[in-house]
Amino acid sequence: MYRTAVGCLLIPFFVSCGQSDQQVKKLPSVVLPPTSTLGTIGTEELMNLVAHYLSLKDALAMANTQKADEASSKVMSAAEIFLAEHATSALHPELRPDVQQVMKLAEAIIHLYPENIGQRRLLFSDLSQHIFSVLRRAKVSHAGLYWEYCSQSFGGKGAHWLSRPRDTSNPYFGSLEPECAVLVDSF
Repeated sequence: MYRTAVGCLLIPFFVSCGQSDQQVKKLPSVVLPPTSTLGTIGTEELMNLVAHYLSLKDALAMANTQKADEASSKVMSAAEIFLAEHATSALHPELRPDVQQVMKLAEAIIHLYPENIGQRRLLFSDLSQHIFSVLRRAKVSHAGLYWEYCSQSFGGKGAHWLSRPRDTSNPYFGSLEPECAVLVDSF
């Protein structure tokens, strides 16, 4: 009797286990929205600035100076809006110098001669450092951003930039060395 009772309890277990293996459904992956110490609206505005920065990076990777100038103009506008909206924020004094530098560097990129892609890339390197600093100080997370480095940029001096996952475009070499990148950090 004891064996029969145990056998009856185990049979449904094995049958249900076998059936559930065939009916396994993949759960959707949960993507968290970016967060920071700036709150929801501040984080959204910062991510808007980053989106324009990434457009600038892509334009430089393609060596397209016209698109680089358009993206630089949008970076400058997004930085101005970000500063205006966060004038009273507790983090404002900390972020202000870097955001102002982003604006100055974006404007400088716009004012270069159209054929001067090398100088645009050099200014972009500085701009990238300031964007990184803002993201770090605002404690951004879940943004899906990589901080990458290419040691061969600028004659071996190296340079950093932000990118999205699986984006191998190098803003300093374009099609010459598109995959010269080492992941250094992520947001």
